[in-house]
Amino acid sequence: MDEILRAPQEEFPLHTQRKGRAPSAQGGREKAERAGERFRKLMEAGAAQGRVFRLQGIRVYHRTRSAVAGRPKMAPLPFLALTAVIGIAAVVGTMYTPAYVVTVDGVDVGLVRDQSVFRQAVERVEERASDILGYDYHLAHEVSYEMALTGQDQITPAAEFETYLFDQIGEVMKSYVLTVDGQFVGAATDRAALDGMLEQLAAPYVTENTVSVSYTKNVHITREYTPSDVQQDTAAMLAMLTENTNGQTTYEVQKGDTFMALAFDNDMTMAEMEELNPGVDINKLYIGQILNIKEEIPFLGVQTVDSLT
Repeated sequence: MDEILRAPQEEFPLHTQRKGRAPSAQGGREKAERAGERFRKLMEAGAAQGRVFRLQGIRVYHRTRSAVAGRPKMAPLPFLALTAVIGIAAVVGTMYTPAYVVTVDGVDVGLVRDQSVFRQAVERVEERASDILGYDYHLAHEVSYEMALTGQDQITPAAEFETYLFDQIGEVMKSYVLTVDGQFVGAATDRAALDGMLEQLAAPYVTENTVSVSYTKNVHITREYTPSDVQQDTAAMLAMLTENTNGQTTYEVQKGDTFMALAFDNDMTMAEMEELNPGVDINKLYIGQILNIKEEIPFLGVQTVDSLT
């Protein structure tokens, strides 16, 4: 470019004079016009050549960037479309999760991220049902899974699956269970029936001065699954709770006591009295002597607190 721009100054001077001859005004103007036209053309050629160089440089730059990236340069519209798809995928991945719709006998019962979650719930229900019924129990349901996209908070807890499956078992039912010191007494579908039975048990000991009523053993009523044929007769439960069992206690001999009288006063025979007190001379009792006597103890005793003036 420098050579092109410098060329007109050497080859096409605007004002030249030859010795021995004066240039005419007309000839000078024509030469000047011709020189100017040639100079303009050379400048235009130089500018065009500069544009060619710039375009070639741009092409080389893009080819270099594409080679470094390892793939052809993407056009703007496809690039924007791909960016939008990636953004949507990121939002969907944050708000939603792949899951399976669990269907049992044609009924949709919930959503799980992994099929093993429902299978493990089935195993736990079968194991628990076997313990309740006393024999190996296996669920017989048609289960299917279908892929779905769901919200993060829509996944079903395993406990809900277990409750649903238990409700489908005809051999068990959910009942209110009465236990005394951990021993099963009976069950009822209505808790009020058990509460009424316990009130009936305590009724003979309650007066107008009674402040509170409790029991001599731990009494609990819980909600749980039981066999469908479990004891639900509250009258039979009351008979069991009031049934007496034989136990023994101690007695300190008082003035005037005799061995025979103590036996009869406690509904015991002489043989039973002697069996409880080996080594005691039944004919010689002394005041303050400790004897063992039989005592009838109800299965469930009642304790009351009364307010007295």
